[in-house]
Amino acid sequence: MTEQILHILKLNLWVGIGVLLVIGVSSLAGKRYSSHWRYAVWMFFALALLIPVRTPGTAQVWELKIPASAQREADAAADADKTPDRVKEQNQMDAAVQDADYNVDTAGETVSGEQNQRETQETAAAGQSYVGTPAAQSDLQPAAGEEVKRQPEAEQEGTQRAWHFGIPQIFLAVWAGGIAVGVILRLVIGRAALHRLHRWSRGGIPEEMQQIYRETCRRSGLGKWPALILNDDAASPVLTGILRPRIYVSEQLYTAEELPLVFEHELYHYRRKDLWYKLLLSTVTLIYWFNPFLYLMKREADKDVEYLVDACVASGKTKEERMRYNRVLLKT
Repeated sequence: MTEQILHILKLNLWVGIGVLLVIGVSSLAGKRYSSHWRYAVWMFFALALLIPVRTPGTAQVWELKIPASAQREADAAADADKTPDRVKEQNQMDAAVQDADYNVDTAGETVSGEQNQRETQETAAAGQSYVGTPAAQSDLQPAAGEEVKRQPEAEQEGTQRAWHFGIPQIFLAVWAGGIAVGVILRLVIGRAALHRLHRWSRGGIPEEMQQIYRETCRRSGLGKWPALILNDDAASPVLTGILRPRIYVSEQLYTAEELPLVFEHELYHYRRKDLWYKLLLSTVTLIYWFNPFLYLMKREADKDVEYLVDACVASGKTKEERMRYNRVLLKT
């Protein structure tokens, strides 16, 4: 577990260094040329953190396993290398040990018989059985000093074990707690934002606006269109909903000439799956909330997404239309 945590921390450190390098290089290259490749780099960093794959070490890759049969053959060859003199010497030693054991057993039986007869006579004379002396009983019990010494050693061993396993557990607890707090905050903030959008939303879209929206969707080549909802409280057009996409727009903020550009901008976000892209980055910052470089990466990624969409809208437009689109951007 400790190695996995260290791997995740090192991965976050490398991603942070990569974020700083990308920002530094892109500042020299210019925003016009860097937004495209930065978009892909941010996605790569996010996926690398969401799937923290750890490649096996060199020792694990080139590890060789010896079959059991080969190991047995090696052991047999080692036994065959013993010289005849050594085998003879070993046999003589085994015979000597057996003779000694036999003599000891014979002597022990004789002594044991005499001792049992003497103890029986003494017991009959005293009229009581033998229960053992206090000295013999004391040999079976550990000394008080030894028991006192063992207790501090056990406590010290437990303290070291708790300290060794405590740091990863504390880190995981704090990490999980931060994720839980982040999830709750985002749910509350998102719920409040959606409630505000629904509160100020209204039906009755003018026919002219509906016609402009349908024509813009047809030019975009979309088979399925996001729902269009009026919201006079929206300071700028908003595309929400991954599963049920909706575009909230204010009727009073834009003219009939500006609405096609507004719709085209939001429809490019929908075609490019930018909501999924932003969800990916938001998930990464939520999981690794302790990494400040990820918030910087998310902020830069949001800028790149908007710049790429603006470039798509302005592409193929006349000078007058690009000037009109610039005025639309100033309103938002």
